[in-house]
Amino acid sequence: MNTIKIFLASSAEMLNDRLAFKSFIGDENKMLQKQNVFLHLEVWEDFIDAMSATRLQDEYNKAIQSSDIFIMLFCTKVGKYTSEEFEKAFQRFKETSKPFIYTYFKNAKEAIGSLKKEDMLSVWAFQEKLKELGHFQTEYENTDRLCLHFSQQLDKLFDEGKLEKGKVENNGDSQIPKCLSAGQPSVTTEFTGRETELADIKSKLEKSRLLLINAEGGMGKTTIAAKYLEDNLDTYKHYAWMFCESGITEQLKTLAPKLNVDLTKYTAEDEQGPLLAIKTAMENLGKDCLLVLDNANEAEHIEAFQKHFGGLHWHVLLTSRCQQVLPGNEYTLNHLKPEQAKALFKTYYTEDTADFESQLDKLLEGIGYNTLMIELFSKNLKELSALGETLAIALNHFKEKGLLLGERSFEIKTGWADNVHSKAATTDQILEVLYDLTKLEENERHILVNLALLPAESHLVTLLIEVLTPDNKIEFAKQLKSLAQKGWLNTDTKSYRISPVVQQLILAKNKSSLEEDAAQLVENLNYKLNHDGASLINLKSYRDAQPYAALAKSAIGFLYEETFKVGLLLLNLSDYYKGVGNFKTVPNLLNRATAIFEKVDRENYGICLSRLGDIYQQQGDFKKAVKFFELYNDLNRELFEVNPQSESLKNGLAISYSKLGDIYQQQGDFKKAVKFFELDNDLNKELFEANPQSESLKNGLAISYEKLGSIYLQQGDFKKALQFFEEDLKLINELLKANPQSESLKNGLAIFYERLGSIYQQQDDIKKALQFFEQYNDLCKELYEANPQSESLKNGLAISYQRLGRINQIQNYLSEAEKYFKKYSDLQYELYKYNPNSEKQKNDLAISYDNLGEIYQQQGDFKKALQFFQQETDLFKELFEANPDSVGLYNGLAVSYFKLGGIYLEIKEKENAKSYFQKTANILLDLTHKVPEAIEYQNNLKEVNEELSKMEK
Repeated sequence: MNTIKIFLASSAEMLNDRLAFKSFIGDENKMLQKQNVFLHLEVWEDFIDAMSATRLQDEYNKAIQSSDIFIMLFCTKVGKYTSEEFEKAFQRFKETSKPFIYTYFKNAKEAIGSLKKEDMLSVWAFQEKLKELGHFQTEYENTDRLCLHFSQQLDKLFDEGKLEKGKVENNGDSQIPKCLSAGQPSVTTEFTGRETELADIKSKLEKSRLLLINAEGGMGKTTIAAKYLEDNLDTYKHYAWMFCESGITEQLKTLAPKLNVDLTKYTAEDEQGPLLAIKTAMENLGKDCLLVLDNANEAEHIEAFQKHFGGLHWHVLLTSRCQQVLPGNEYTLNHLKPEQAKALFKTYYTEDTADFESQLDKLLEGIGYNTLMIELFSKNLKELSALGETLAIALNHFKEKGLLLGERSFEIKTGWADNVHSKAATTDQILEVLYDLTKLEENERHILVNLALLPAESHLVTLLIEVLTPDNKIEFAKQLKSLAQKGWLNTDTKSYRISPVVQQLILAKNKSSLEEDAAQLVENLNYKLNHDGASLINLKSYRDAQPYAALAKSAIGFLYEETFKVGLLLLNLSDYYKGVGNFKTVPNLLNRATAIFEKVDRENYGICLSRLGDIYQQQGDFKKAVKFFELYNDLNRELFEVNPQSESLKNGLAISYSKLGDIYQQQGDFKKAVKFFELDNDLNKELFEANPQSESLKNGLAISYEKLGSIYLQQGDFKKALQFFEEDLKLINELLKANPQSESLKNGLAIFYERLGSIYQQQDDIKKALQFFEQYNDLCKELYEANPQSESLKNGLAISYQRLGRINQIQNYLSEAEKYFKKYSDLQYELYKYNPNSEKQKNDLAISYDNLGEIYQQQGDFKKALQFFQQETDLFKELFEANPDSVGLYNGLAVSYFKLGGIYLEIKEKENAKSYFQKTANILLDLTHKVPEAIEYQNNLKEVNEELSKMEK
């Protein structure tokens, strides 16, 4: 068989012409088959991105180098890559007299009229190049003309001996057996259902010729492929079934003997030759053939197949665990769909109650829509219903005790039972047989218990090793593999997953030993999620912590013993969710931790009270925040009075005073705030004077001075504010001298610069304010550049840009202000992208949009201002809808409505302006009723009502 390689070059616009030409080549091959000639057409759609480690164009150029004929199609433009391909082909022709080159220009005048200037120039430039080379284009009006012309040229090449025909041998199709492989798997007698899936597979193969069936292990991929082959055997002239777990291309070489292909003439270094010979022989058998590639579970194997066999005219059916390796040509074999699962359940049991449907959804989700489990539990519930039981009772039992029903388990007649037992078995007996835990070794049982505590989803082996810390990693990996081979786990060789059914059974069977089995897991997760109250200690960012938080959330759902380690995990997990801005989840976790620590550890009990106050303060629920801060303060005073010499208890009392000062400052009750900050400062002075060598106590005193300075700054008492800030600076400089590389101390110094800048800003000393804000920015840059993975430092740098933007805005340097506000917004958007579910990040991003909106409003660019204020409003709507109890977010939405109203007023759209001002007033009125102690809301309501009054005049 003589193979003639043709490379077809063209831009994306010529798709229909390429498809027509490809079909023409297929028809030509049918006629040339008798002359032992095969036209091997290369088009860029048959290449895949994974082919080249450098760039895909390099692979095209390699194909051009080895081609016999080069064809180029162009019409309205000539792209740089198409031009490059022509250059490669022409250079090769000058060196070797091959490939023969044909350039076809489609004369589509109606398209020329709509061309862009640059496209027209590309066409003209290429046509000029052809003239200079002495090579002239052939024009065509439609694909029939194109194919006719090339057919004539092909005949001419053969007639003139420039292309050779193959040697005709008597080894035709009739000598090649129908089955080209060693055989095929038989379809089991238990095969039932999947009619829709079989019809889908047939339909998709007829349309695309290539289809990959993917699913997790044990879902019946091989069985359904075998059933498809059995049902459609008569429609195929030839077929081959290849088991491809160790690779596809090497397996396909085993077809050579039956295809009459001699592979001995190829060297070991020749990768392409043998595979091209196999593909050519397969193509010569025609289109009505089937290739099944079973267990093709490696993406690189599939990519290699596409590289060498792309465009094969056979039907190709792959079964694989891989996904997204053949986009557009994949078919996922799933569990029963919810509606199908519900219909199956109702076949055996149903209820005429309002909650039946929702309860059934929960049950089916809990058992993973497992077909056998559906049959078992529906039939068993039918037996129980005679005793007055309902699905609600069964579901509650399932939640509390798992799948095993004990004395509530009836003998159930099933097809499965018929195959296993001579008589019917109870649901528990069937589960015992299917999941016989007695066959497990102790180390296997221990692994399964720990995996059952994790989410029923795939986990990388590396992650499992990290959180379970086995003594021997290699042995642990082997044990995981063994459990998968025994059917306890699903695997794709790199990750492992336990099914919901196995998960529930393992937990139920090991309930009494869960805490002991999980001790190391809990300890490791506590280490990963350990907080210092503000940030993670053992991980760089909250993004890094996310996988461990997901594992911890699952584990605490099953661990109910009130131990110190479980309480600590609840506390650490609550800190994580607070850090990512998921405030809704935090109170439940903290309440559980508080209940545990109230009994087992008073210090952590106090921390829980403090954290509960923090979360309600951030949500704007000041009443609850004050309640928990007062409880925290009461506890610390109680403990301190019992042991007044204790440094740690005195420090805890100081912190509780600081917390109360913070909440009263936020409410605008400055008198109470000053009182508690002074109590905090007094205790910190006592602590430091008793132990002046302690850096931590010196830092605590510095922070207390900073808080006093801040409260006086907020009240406009700049003299006192400066007094306390200077005390703060003195201590920070002493600490930095001893620890010049300390990130936290540099951060404290940065805060000091920011406070001083704020003082001078409020005193209208803009020059000095700018000086300190620039120092603040410089220090924030230094901190961030030293640790660019730190989200808190990135946020600090963002805030420093905001301060510079604001000071330039005050001076009416609007272009400079815009520049800094853009930097602020860009950093906040980066933080938001890292953590898109964080309420804090959404809130900060909304603020950045507000800054840009203000600048554009000042510049008179109301269109841009409106755009940013609308983006701000959209974010606050999202935030408030997700957390309708947050008065802070409610107020943020009110402010954003007010800004929109102001813009509409500027552009003379009074009705829109009035509408948004009224929305603002409605929210603020509601807020003044909800939080009457918050003066800010009262002042804002007064301002917006004044605006509405003006509009009425």
